[in-house]
Amino acid sequence: MKISIEKLREISSYLKESNCSRKAAATKFGVTQASLLYWAEVHHVALPKRLVARELLQRDYTADTIREVQVKDLVKQYGLPNKSINTALQQLSWEVATSTSIRCYTTKDISQTILDDVIANGGNVVQSIKRLQLHANPSTVRRLAEKQGIDLNLYRMQRQRFGLWEILPGKPEQCYVADQRVKAFCHGCGTIHSVLMCNLRSGKSTRCSSCANKARVTQPVTCIETGEIFRSIRQLVNTVPYLPGYHTLRSQLKKGPVSINQLTYQLVA
Repeated sequence: MKISIEKLREISSYLKESNCSRKAAATKFGVTQASLLYWAEVHHVALPKRLVARELLQRDYTADTIREVQVKDLVKQYGLPNKSINTALQQLSWEVATSTSIRCYTTKDISQTILDDVIANGGNVVQSIKRLQLHANPSTVRRLAEKQGIDLNLYRMQRQRFGLWEILPGKPEQCYVADQRVKAFCHGCGTIHSVLMCNLRSGKSTRCSSCANKARVTQPVTCIETGEIFRSIRQLVNTVPYLPGYHTLRSQLKKGPVSINQLTYQLVA
């Protein structure tokens, strides 16, 4: 199958930009690899070879600039396996941001790095291993923590965010049958409260009651017959006797006007 020189140049440009293999490029352009190599030689068109991870890093970075990049960013940028990137970094003796994989040469060093990350950022050992993109046995890290007298349960839920809540370090307090109470910091007002985990996970609680009250948007209610306007449903319930409870009345008003004691109430649009 003959390949024109224009098409060969197009394939050559694609190889340089995508850094894919010649076989993949040939498949993409609907030709065989043998034909591609033959006609490239005939027309004297250079076909760039696929660069390996080490060559890519040397092409795009230096030992100083790569310190600002994380391994996961390099994996995403080049589409290469994490192992290939780490191997190339070790061959070049380069260090990247927040990734300690190239500085850990012994099992003890790796376990200590993971343990330090759990203490600093919370979560469990498995989550920390994935976060640091390291290869380690979780049991080895747990044995090291036990040897150093560190209770990993104190950090299991630390730093998790639920709305404005941030869980603080500390052992959860068991309450009820299948629920726990934890200390949480409210970023809205800077106070610390004890919160149920079931309320955090379900989204029922996203901030302290003080911040929730400040953020609540009140909707005025008017009486059609008298023209009286109440600032909120809560004020209506506290002012007018013989009304249903706040939540019941709120649900009814959202559906439309409510008639009580020959008076009709509705929300002000």
